[in-house]
Amino acid sequence: MQPGRRFFATLDGIRGVAAIAVVLAHAESLFGAGTAGENGLAVDVFFILSGVVVTNAYEYRLQYKLSVIEFINIRLIRLYPLYILGTAIGLFSILVTSTETDNLPFTITLAILMIPDLFVQALFPLNFPAWSLFFELWVNIVYAFTFRLLTLRVLAAIMAISALGLVGTLYFGNHHNIAGVGWTRTNVFGGLFRVGYSFFAGVLLYRLFASRKSARYRDWRKVIPWVILGLVAMTLCAKPPVMIEPYYEFVVVVLLSPAIIYCALWFEPMGAAAKICKFFGLISYAVYTVHVPLFLLYKYMIVRVTGLPLDNLTPWAGFCFIGILLPFCWALDKFYDSPLRGFLLAHGRTKPVTEHGNTDFQLHVTNGEPFIKRDAA
Repeated sequence: MQPGRRFFATLDGIRGVAAIAVVLAHAESLFGAGTAGENGLAVDVFFILSGVVVTNAYEYRLQYKLSVIEFINIRLIRLYPLYILGTAIGLFSILVTSTETDNLPFTITLAILMIPDLFVQALFPLNFPAWSLFFELWVNIVYAFTFRLLTLRVLAAIMAISALGLVGTLYFGNHHNIAGVGWTRTNVFGGLFRVGYSFFAGVLLYRLFASRKSARYRDWRKVIPWVILGLVAMTLCAKPPVMIEPYYEFVVVVLLSPAIIYCALWFEPMGAAAKICKFFGLISYAVYTVHVPLFLLYKYMIVRVTGLPLDNLTPWAGFCFIGILLPFCWALDKFYDSPLRGFLLAHGRTKPVTEHGNTDFQLHVTNGEPFIKRDAA
């Protein structure tokens, strides 16, 4: 393990809570109108976590061992398998549930290349949440090229400019919110400001944490991680009055979410709590990438099978969907995503050269970031 590289189970738990919060927002019709709150701010949490985890996992390696091209290849391997699967399920759901297939070959081509479709409203019409994966990939690439230049002042300047952009988004945007911007062509700049602030805030948070003593607080470690996860859930599911919603979202994105994640770096769960956090971290990416197309298929099927209006099936339809989604995403990770990424990393250009020509490798994961480790002889 490289110097400074650590595993953060509490961050995995936060990622899982945020992923489920997104599901509750997009599948609101399964649970009943009005059940979703500020769940869309989970994306900003993901961006902060990405900044923390990428800095932890790759900054040392980029400085001494890893080329930028190898880093980009690793990131593509991390993001693409589940992205393309979610896109394929999205295509299937459109073919099953919709008769509108105009320009579908063009849309499919753009989706395969992970390019936003600027000719329609949604940037990724086959799977709406993929917009944040696109932004995450590109901000990771920017980070890889510029991390040596990212001093404290530079990071502060990027965050300040992005925060001003978020203020402009709130003031001039049609809906005066942050949670709903970034995924359409009309508010794409809002997405740039969201990832610009939160990702580089994550970089800053990890550097601040790494500059302190490495020992973490062991007292209260049975309680504090649960408090942190509960606070994340309450923040994302809150329903502030319309008049203060813009102010609430700005404070959550700019101040509260970074503060919560920084605290989470210092407190690690133990025992069953650690296992639960690791499980939710394991399935979180799959949950995020496939939940919308699966929700569309699920909603279509239960209405056809039962013959009842969807309103008559809430909230039990929602609970059933969650009960299906979580184990399905666990299976995706175990039997599809992890094996495929392990194969690509072991046989692709990122395969490291070992001393005695040993090419037996296995995939290891640190907070969702894969790396190759040579098996012991």
